[in-house]
Amino acid sequence: MNPIARFSSIALKGNVWVNSLPVATTSRRSYSNDIEVQFSTPNPLSSALKRGTGGRSSFNGNVVTVFGARCPLGRVLVSNLTRRGTQVIVPYRGDPMDVRDLKVSGDLGQVMFVPYYLRDEESLFRAVKYSNVVVNLIGAYSDTASFTLKETHVDGAAKIAKVSRLAGVKKLIHMSALNARPDPVPVTSKIGVQFFKTKYEGEIAVRNEFPDAIIFRPSWMFGASDRLLNYYTAPGRRTFWKNIAVWNMGDGIFKEPVYFIDVCQGLVNVIFNEYGYGQTYEAVGPRRYELKDLVRYFNDWLETNEKSYKYVCDLKYSPLMQATIHFQSLTLKKPTVCWGLIELEHTTDKLTPGARTLVDLGVDLTTLESKAKYVLYPNRISAWVDAPVEDVIEPTPPRYQPTYS
Repeated sequence: MNPIARFSSIALKGNVWVNSLPVATTSRRSYSNDIEVQFSTPNPLSSALKRGTGGRSSFNGNVVTVFGARCPLGRVLVSNLTRRGTQVIVPYRGDPMDVRDLKVSGDLGQVMFVPYYLRDEESLFRAVKYSNVVVNLIGAYSDTASFTLKETHVDGAAKIAKVSRLAGVKKLIHMSALNARPDPVPVTSKIGVQFFKTKYEGEIAVRNEFPDAIIFRPSWMFGASDRLLNYYTAPGRRTFWKNIAVWNMGDGIFKEPVYFIDVCQGLVNVIFNEYGYGQTYEAVGPRRYELKDLVRYFNDWLETNEKSYKYVCDLKYSPLMQATIHFQSLTLKKPTVCWGLIELEHTTDKLTPGARTLVDLGVDLTTLESKAKYVLYPNRISAWVDAPVEDVIEPTPPRYQPTYS
């Protein structure tokens, strides 16, 4: 026995020796390029057959890839799919610990993870080659250190649509945004309006690669861990004097917020039914509110009324808040507020005439008032007072008009 093998041996009972020989290792980096890659689609296996009577431990024959599953909508969608016996593939980038909690959404082997890079078509193909449905929820409100809005909403979406077509995916669902327009008129800044412009360009790019793609245009979504109710309670959204800076004091700005679980139900209905190919759905809530009434309603829940604070001010005349927005956008990886989100907040929601909505998908819409208390109530000033949320006297609800009239 050579000295290296003798040194790396492990003595076991019965004079049995197991040699742990050194193994030569090498590292190699692979880079994607612009050369057209020939992808091979796997043949169906016997394991890909329906089995079970339904539920998390069954398999209904559908394999769904969900890009952007870390967002609140993605987490609810994964849970809704797995409870129906769907196998879900979750592509992720960065730390795999960020998506590990999605594994318990389904039974053993029902939720699988694969790393990907949005600029690498090979990694995207590995994520979709076993799926018959692909859902793209990837999006951002502003440029990040790794990707610009164009790379995220246009180039990345086009690559996902391309590899889905080459892999033989039956149904592609792309998440856009309400008010996506080719030339949107800026309300607060020319920087923020790029969010809507790139969302529209992404729709065109997806349809060019996958003509039968189904596009969803959701309004401002609310719910647990949202960017509406939690957004207005966050300290980073308020000024130094703890008031909320709203463009033009919220006058003349109308929003139609939608419950993200209703959007999820619409996605599930499209996935499990044979309709919607090539259609665009605009997901809005059942009520239309003026922004100033919403801000007043949120402050009433938080007990920051006009007597205790000057609870609202005009963003146009608040240079300190504008500087805060610039500072967070440039320095923070996940800013509480940025110009893209400010533009989304202050753009009036407008339905396209004749557009299909969640009502056409058979979804019973949820009002904002019925869910707001569960998010806003724990954030009030007197949160130390221990009282059941059902016993709380609710503030006067905001004025509204029916969206569907």
